[in-house]
Amino acid sequence: MRPIQGSGKNLLSNTMSVERMMDMDGRREEILAYLREEGYCAEKGEDRDLLFGKGENSYRLVLDEECEVFYTILYLHVLDIRTPEEEDRYTRAAVEASTMIKAAKVIIDEGRVIFVIEPFASSAEEFCAILPYSLTALRSLVDAFAAQASGTSSLEN
Repeated sequence: MRPIQGSGKNLLSNTMSVERMMDMDGRREEILAYLREEGYCAEKGEDRDLLFGKGENSYRLVLDEECEVFYTILYLHVLDIRTPEEEDRYTRAAVEASTMIKAAKVIIDEGRVIFVIEPFASSAEEFCAILPYSLTALRSLVDAFAAQASGTSSLEN
């Protein structure tokens, strides 16, 4: 196949191979089965991300299409920032909570507070083995942020 004129890139190099797409689907199915076995309500979203939760905690799992070992887990209870005062308070709380819980991060993006952890795992099986630890770190981040934002805790050295 010829490259697209002027782009210097082969159109096929920008698309995922059928084999790789099947492998991604296989990883999704393996993780989905694990989540269900562990008692999570889990499903594939329209965008192929995995949505799962247990109790009041809900998450989105994004499998990186380019890097097979990179995963992103988002805590789905996003806070909207309504005032400049909230933005200041939440920004300080985000920095302090992210400093306390080094494995996970609070991100403030376009007026929203987002909680995320990005573990690496060489296989779906390995990912499933570390998932409980990742979720514990993520939940600890949410709790630390809430404490910082409400002023009930302070970062102490």
